Amino acid sequence: MEGARSTPASSPTDPGEVAYDKGFNLWTAKKYDAAIAALNAMAKDHPGHRRVSWAHNLAGRATLDKGQPRAAAELLLANYRRDPKGERAQDSLFYLGQALVRLGQPGQACKAFAELEDVYGAALRAPLKADLPAAKVRAKCG
Repeated sequence: MEGARSTPASSPTDPGEVAYDKGFNLWTAKKYDAAIAALNAMAKDHPGHRRVSWAHNLAGRATLDKGQPRAAAELLLANYRRDPKGERAQDSLFYLGQALVRLGQPGQACKAFAELEDVYGAALRAPLKADLPAAKVRAKCG
């Protein structure tokens, strides 16, 4: 699932956008440690920027991609709780479910997926809505 970048940068000279793009490009290059560092720096250096939710979510995804589902679950849950209306809060909840499946906690994953549907309902982003049924099957949600 792509989902990390669904819109072009609002301004190539916006320092927050540039910082997020750096982390995103490192993530797409599978340089996860560097991506995590860049994304965390972006969030720290640009605390009011609209991409902060994106940066925290992508840092969690990079952590999951590098094979650390427990740490990823913590980061993703923190992003969701920190700003449930953030632009990538719902993504964080979806990937929290993915991390929980990898941790062998399918029941908890199903709870995350149920909360995703309950909280976001019709406002659920299309890529997540499309991927959710297969994710629920992998978690063996009833």
